[in-house]
Amino acid sequence: MDLLIVKSSYINFQIKNEIKMNNSILIIGGRGNLSKNLKIMIPEATIIPSNHIKDLGSLLKSAGKSSIVYNVCYKSSLLAKRDSPKDYARYSFEILSEFVSICLKYENLIDKIIFTSSSAVYGDNSFAKESDPTNATSLYASLKLSSELFIKEHLAHTSIILHITRIFNMYGGFDDFSVIYSISKALTEKNSFTLVNNGKSVRDFIHVLDVIEIYKRLLSNNSSSTLNIGSGTGLSIIGVVELAEGIFNTNLVKTNLKLDEPAISCASTDNLIAKVGAIKFIHISGYFEEKYKKIKDGGAT
Repeated sequence: MDLLIVKSSYINFQIKNEIKMNNSILIIGGRGNLSKNLKIMIPEATIIPSNHIKDLGSLLKSAGKSSIVYNVCYKSSLLAKRDSPKDYARYSFEILSEFVSICLKYENLIDKIIFTSSSAVYGDNSFAKESDPTNATSLYASLKLSSELFIKEHLAHTSIILHITRIFNMYGGFDDFSVIYSISKALTEKNSFTLVNNGKSVRDFIHVLDVIEIYKRLLSNNSSSTLNIGSGTGLSIIGVVELAEGIFNTNLVKTNLKLDEPAISCASTDNLIAKVGAIKFIHISGYFEEKYKKIKDGGAT
């Protein structure tokens, strides 16, 4: 099993943490895990559903100088499906084009934007640096990369500060899609678990609360950037499974599926730490310990 390097206490995602900002905070896209948890941790923020993007202009005029977090994405569970191309295109690019048009029109009312992207733009990269060549090997990754370029080029000559954040494997909070969640669910419900490529793939896992802490710091940072949002620690999927099995004191029935996927995806966090300071990352063991405690206490999973 992989050694798990960084250890910190698990923090319940429902604990609110106050933040004081000089500007109003607007969150574009309200259904995702990150947006929901941002609203909990920054209760004064206003969520704008992506389908109401046309309302952004009037909200900016009433709110005054604002910082915006753009979290629009196609529903994770539908990414592999191809039965709704119009919806896929709308959430991937159409809403973004409307958003950028509004930003250009109301530039004087926008202080900064955090644009949520994905580590998928790197492809197979054992220690991805922001300066590394991108290698988009899927439709999802290609659209993320093109979206980065689209917003960056259109806002390049404006006064708006732009932070592009490439999030690695996020879990926790309201997550019901990540491999961490799937492992916990399989152990809780005593179901079999399907490993991809025998679980040898290495991933960088980061808790949603750590992402929010980074976003809060970026909301106070006044120079544009493109940053990896990860822990900097790579763990094999089979290593995570074995860790969880030890905490639950249960062995999963495992099946295997062979797929063509990146073998390693891990973040270099040098630029992140230089930008926002040191982060004491939440350890995945705390997530599994919390889930197991709820089962023992007879609570919800």
